[in-house]
Amino acid sequence: MKKCEESAPAKAILFGEHAVVYGHPAIAVPISHLRAYAVIQENNQSSSVNILAEDIGLEETLDKLPVHHPIRKTIDLFSSYTHRAVSPITIQIRSNIPIASGLGSGAAITIATLRALSTYFLQPLTDLEISNLAFEVEKIHHSTPSGIDNTVIAFEKPTWFIKGEKIQPFDIHNRIELLIANSNLSTPTAETVIYVREQIENFPIETESILKNIGNLTWAAKNAIAQGNIKLVGDLMAQNHQLLKSLNVSCQKLDQMVETALSAGAFGAKLSGGGRGGNIIALINTKSLNKVFNALKAIGITDIFLTTIENK
Repeated sequence: MKKCEESAPAKAILFGEHAVVYGHPAIAVPISHLRAYAVIQENNQSSSVNILAEDIGLEETLDKLPVHHPIRKTIDLFSSYTHRAVSPITIQIRSNIPIASGLGSGAAITIATLRALSTYFLQPLTDLEISNLAFEVEKIHHSTPSGIDNTVIAFEKPTWFIKGEKIQPFDIHNRIELLIANSNLSTPTAETVIYVREQIENFPIETESILKNIGNLTWAAKNAIAQGNIKLVGDLMAQNHQLLKSLNVSCQKLDQMVETALSAGAFGAKLSGGGRGGNIIALINTKSLNKVFNALKAIGITDIFLTTIENK
């Protein structure tokens, strides 16, 4: 029986969330050991495309899904772009990426599915083509997406991103060690993106000033990473969090987690993603790892993992 499996990584934003939607830069990195998977196999027992995603309790045929359901949209985009009808198959989707936590779970599922369709139906797609198709699906998830999730996940490389400009893989000269800690509060990114847009409409001078400052910090972080100045990178992360806090996209639990990590010896810490839930990232080294880990556990944070960011 014909069968194929493809996957795509999670992602974390080091700097620039929300500001990136409005033309400022962002730095994002793939989290390669957290992944979404799509398995396709032929289905001779049915005339339909069957979708099975146990993680979200979905078991349905494609034609029964709403037109704007992300999985249906993904398959429809693949068919129209490649001019290839999707014959009866079963698509199984699974993921170990937390949902609605700023790690790009939606984009990862989309990209894993696109890769699996491309492989199964022998319709090769470049990383750029996959990223562009996934961006269309991101509009369902995030209303006005920046494009950063689909970009860093499709290329699976550290990425310097400015909306509308050429994608730039980002060199990490000294490896970066991060603790990613999940608040277990879930807030869809679209909710905070819409909130920031409303703030721009209602308080344009104040809000645009905050976004500009986030953009300036991101430029400074690019230079600090290039120089291997981890202490400065950490300081900038902490400043970035304060700006996001002033934008009102943080929350009490995230603030507590950031303060706990910093007090325990992290070089820097900030929320990562849309905010009001999801994750924080803490910049650490071997010496501070256990202290920061244990401090977060002591305030009830149990979903914590270490990831290392470096050039492949």
